[in-house]
Amino acid sequence: MNKTLEEYFDPLEGYFLNLTRNTQKGIYEMEVGVPKNWVYKKTKKVDVEEVVKSERGILIKISPANDDCVLDDLYEYILVVIETNKKIEEKEEEFKKSIEEVKEEIKAKTKYFYDELNKMKEISFGKFDSIDENIKTDEETKKTPVTETITVDEETPNKLVKKKRGRKPKIKLPDNEE
Repeated sequence: MNKTLEEYFDPLEGYFLNLTRNTQKGIYEMEVGVPKNWVYKKTKKVDVEEVVKSERGILIKISPANDDCVLDDLYEYILVVIETNKKIEEKEEEFKKSIEEVKEEIKAKTKYFYDELNKMKEISFGKFDSIDENIKTDEETKKTPVTETITVDEETPNKLVKKKRGRKPKIKLPDNEE
């Protein structure tokens, strides 16, 4: 099945610029424009020469390195350059995405860590505040005077009994003497 020239060069669209016959050397040469960060190199079959280098990209000339190289080899070389660099770009994008995911994960972990630290601080000092409040209430109860009530004992109505209210006194136990 024969392809037309347009179908043949269609995969190179956007890169392929020129196919010329170098009459002095008796070879065909292809000129291809590629982005400036793309990789390519000379092989055993194909010579690569930079013709023009600019901000937008590089114009390279691809020619046979020996007599065994045919026009299809030049064409295949260009396809390899395009496919290789596209795969490199895809890998770089995947890597950038994975790095961004890791960055987001680290940000989330950092936020979680500092939130936990802040909670810990609040809880710790909250406990201190509640201890301080307990101390204050204990001090207030110590300052409040003990109130005494006088009641009449039913059995002996003439005898008055004093009842104390407030903290219980500490009880001292007698020492055991042996």
